[in-house]
Amino acid sequence: MVKRRRSAGATATILSRSAAIVVATLAVAPTAHAEPSVPAPPSSGFERRHRVGGQVGGTGLLQAVYRYRAAGPLHLEVGGLAADHGANVSAGLLVGFPVANRWFPYAAFGGGLMGGFGPKPADGCDPKTTDCPIVTDRDTLAFLHLRAGIGVGLGARRRHLVSADAGGWWGTHAATRTDAAGVETHSSKGVLMPMAGLSYFFAF
Repeated sequence: MVKRRRSAGATATILSRSAAIVVATLAVAPTAHAEPSVPAPPSSGFERRHRVGGQVGGTGLLQAVYRYRAAGPLHLEVGGLAADHGANVSAGLLVGFPVANRWFPYAAFGGGLMGGFGPKPADGCDPKTTDCPIVTDRDTLAFLHLRAGIGVGLGARRRHLVSADAGGWWGTHAATRTDAAGVETHSSKGVLMPMAGLSYFFAF
């Protein structure tokens, strides 16, 4: 009887130790979901939020432009460029959507302001015969732009977008002129003119 009790006690001890080892092993073993998963970026450029690029015409004479996809087909645009004697800024809304994962028809509306200034001989003064005073004349154009166009997505993921559009500008052109006597004159007139634009954007 004594030998059987000892055997049963030894078996219970071995089982309890084995269970402890299994529990300890499970406690330190790495789990498959220990690290949070990071969502992959959208594969298509049309699904990405941000685009940067440049545009000739359309929203201004020549601009660097940032386009943000706010919700669905609604995009926000801001652009600008400055030089020694001039500047051009614009902002607006664009509605566009991809077709067949390649084409991007759109319509856009917004406003802009451009201006030019710089030293020049006074009006009515002949530099060949007279020591002409140098004056600074100014030209500004504040306008609204309305345009429609179509773009094409390039590359396997459509991250490059080349677009062409057409529309018009409506606004006011103001000018300041100075004559040889130092007298300034100011003028302004309404402007309604057709325009066309060409742009390139990269999605990120």
